[in-house]
Amino acid sequence: MHYQRVQSYFGNQGRGSIAFVAPAVSAMLAAARSTNTLDSLAKSATFTDKCRSYAENNGLVDVLNGRYQFPIRGGMQGVRYTKLTRLATHDEVDGCNAIVNDLFTHQLVGYSAAVISKLAKVVGELHDNVASHASGAGFSCAQVYQDNEGRRIEFAIADAGCGMLKNVSREYSQIADDRDAIKWCLQKGNTTARQPDNWAQRLPDDSICSPYPDDVDTIRSDDHHVGEGLWQLCELVRGSSGKFVVLSGKGEYLVDAEKEFVRESCVAWPGVVVEFEITIPIDTDQAQRQSDHLEAIARRIGI
Repeated sequence: MHYQRVQSYFGNQGRGSIAFVAPAVSAMLAAARSTNTLDSLAKSATFTDKCRSYAENNGLVDVLNGRYQFPIRGGMQGVRYTKLTRLATHDEVDGCNAIVNDLFTHQLVGYSAAVISKLAKVVGELHDNVASHASGAGFSCAQVYQDNEGRRIEFAIADAGCGMLKNVSREYSQIADDRDAIKWCLQKGNTTARQPDNWAQRLPDDSICSPYPDDVDTIRSDDHHVGEGLWQLCELVRGSSGKFVVLSGKGEYLVDAEKEFVRESCVAWPGVVVEFEITIPIDTDQAQRQSDHLEAIARRIGI
């Protein structure tokens, strides 16, 4: 998976040019640009000649140079890729969700409308979680790749917020390890989403960070996520024979057709990274069977 390229880059203290700009590379470098500990390494990232034009086209170079602009729908965006999109406000989340829905609609031809809407729904909830909890330091990106087996949609969502362990341990103090926090978040029914607090301080939707201390609860106008999107997405990706990764702190979770494990990561990540791949069979009959299988999974897990 491509998140390892960024781990290697930071582990080597930014030595060497980046030779492949996959969605995980873009989202993680963009998120790192807003952190105190990783900002200088992200800002000084260089690219090989072969991939620099892609880094410019998908918006990564602008983000690293502090010139982010929300991408305009059009061209091949929403067909073959989604540009690097910031998830700081719910308006940005809504715009990003619309482009992702375009991508699913174009790429999942032959799949039922129910499958497309359900995939878009769980990705949208993860986007919403970033806007609600990552203090504006989150990004999303996607790309479609072609190979002999068919097409592969690769997504990455990365933020540089407080990470899973801090969120989970607020409610469950017995969880004190990044790996255990990831495993907890990937269990059915587990969520750190709270019921509305009438005493919480309301923040404007376009606020980038909270002016209040950490122990003061805050809400934005649309903190409407239900908190199960990560588990649901993992189940859908598993059902499509895809790959799924979660990285947070020193914890790393991976699942694909051949293996599933939780281990200690070689480089600590300050927030949360979710990278996943969905494979689309080239054979139409096989694609229809996969669509039926995903729809059955979605009904089972309550989407």
